[in-house]
Amino acid sequence: MSNIIFSWEIGSNSGHISEILPVAKSLKNRGHTVNLLFREIHGINLSDLDNIPVFQAPVWLANVSGLAESPISFAEILLRCGYHDENYLIKIIDVWCNTLKLFNPDLLIANYSPTAILAAKILNLPVVTIGTGFYTPPQLNPLPSIRPWLQNNNQRLLESDNRITKTINSVLSAYGTKPIESLADLFKVTKNFFFTYPELDHYRNRVVSNLNEYVGPIFDMSRGSEVSWPNDSNVKVFVYLRPDFRDCELVIRALHLLDYAVIAVIPGLSQFAKENLQGKNLNVYTESIQLSSIVDTCDLAIGYGGNGFTSAMLLSNIPQLIFPTNLEQFLLAQRIEELGACVVVNTEGHTPNYCDLIKQVITKKSLKRSCIEYSKSHSKYNQDYQLNKITDYVESSF
Repeated sequence: MSNIIFSWEIGSNSGHISEILPVAKSLKNRGHTVNLLFREIHGINLSDLDNIPVFQAPVWLANVSGLAESPISFAEILLRCGYHDENYLIKIIDVWCNTLKLFNPDLLIANYSPTAILAAKILNLPVVTIGTGFYTPPQLNPLPSIRPWLQNNNQRLLESDNRITKTINSVLSAYGTKPIESLADLFKVTKNFFFTYPELDHYRNRVVSNLNEYVGPIFDMSRGSEVSWPNDSNVKVFVYLRPDFRDCELVIRALHLLDYAVIAVIPGLSQFAKENLQGKNLNVYTESIQLSSIVDTCDLAIGYGGNGFTSAMLLSNIPQLIFPTNLEQFLLAQRIEELGACVVVNTEGHTPNYCDLIKQVITKKSLKRSCIEYSKSHSKYNQDYQLNKITDYVESSF
């Protein structure tokens, strides 16, 4: 049996945990030794771990000054994670190398963990990546823009790419490891498994190859409490928002006024706020619920555009109203909007009339038709098959 370590380095919230745990459990159930290195541990439900040990991952916490306000490529994301200076990068690489050595793994399975991947290259440790397309840019030099609507950025993309490549090579040289030719080489690992489909990839026109494989989304619709709709309204709406979202309360108040049957999951909501938002037509929860108990009768899902949640709604034929709060969510929401299966709200723009907006989305029949068309195109989706495929691949690698 093999010794496998999972890492999650960049990003926030429980979506990364939801992508990692099913694969980790599948490997554990086949007798492999599994350990987890997580960026955040506060969002873990210990009962979900299945006794798999979890440890704090090395992370970059300092703010880096003097950078452009918004990153336009993966390279510029890395500039904010210690890659702006070789003296800082070598420190965090040293911590990653020492951490990985403690576990002496046979394989690293990385989820949005570029520095863990770099440390693995130094240690000659095989790497498999899992997660959305956003975590692993295409094999292009320079890496493509993550803000494709901005024009005339080719020189900036090249300069950022070259800067990061130079910093990485300085560190690799210090460890006696051969240099990379461009930043794209960092992601030439054993295998990239993408938990999405090509039409929802954050990067367009990625080449499918022996290195890159789309296996479809990973999500759990049975986790949590079984629930039922609060009343007999003809319109049923599921909401997944967080209390720090600017318009969270406004959306909930609008749904109160519309008198639809509403189930809202708002993690981190205080008991006082929860009691204020509850109503005869609206049940509020702060923990996960069994989506399988409500999706068959749900007319609209309201959320941020996280990969697992949006994919589950799409495959369940449920139109969405999406409030992306970061670039990754926005790019995915754009893809779904291009399919005709959602309406996207600019969370940095003016506040819309939510009663009017929600009514418009509910009555827009083309959204439902697009969802049905999408789910039919992926009618062979089977998560158990996908997990077995990844597990079989890992086992065949040794």
